[in-house]
Amino acid sequence: MKRLIPIFLLCIMAINVSAQSRVDYEHAVIKIGKFYNLKMADSLKSMYSSGSEDGDKSIWSVREIEELKMHNGKMLSYEYAGEEKGITLYKTDFARSKHMMGLVLDKDNKLLFFKFKMSSLYIDSLLESEQQINH
Repeated sequence: MKRLIPIFLLCIMAINVSAQSRVDYEHAVIKIGKFYNLKMADSLKSMYSSGSEDGDKSIWSVREIEELKMHNGKMLSYEYAGEEKGITLYKTDFARSKHMMGLVLDKDNKLLFFKFKMSSLYIDSLLESEQQINH
């Protein structure tokens, strides 16, 4: 039993060291919004970890951002919406649309995974319930 306590403590410490806080995610979303609104494609690309899944990294060119902004408009606000399958979700309000962004950060707060627009039954139900509340 005495051997299990140090192992348990080591596991807890490892989880705490590698876990990113909500503040870390908030900072990342703030940067994404700033870089998106200012069409700073290179800055968005620099947010990715070298070991990241591709996600939506390919959308970050000035031309692609301009097309996204034509469709969605300027990013106005965001709100933490929870997690699904280890992906942190943010309800994101744009001038002409609302959707969920999903991201995962590595230990250096770089993007391991990012999707500009996430969709699943759970995410769709979150967005739908909010629309019902607001109408």
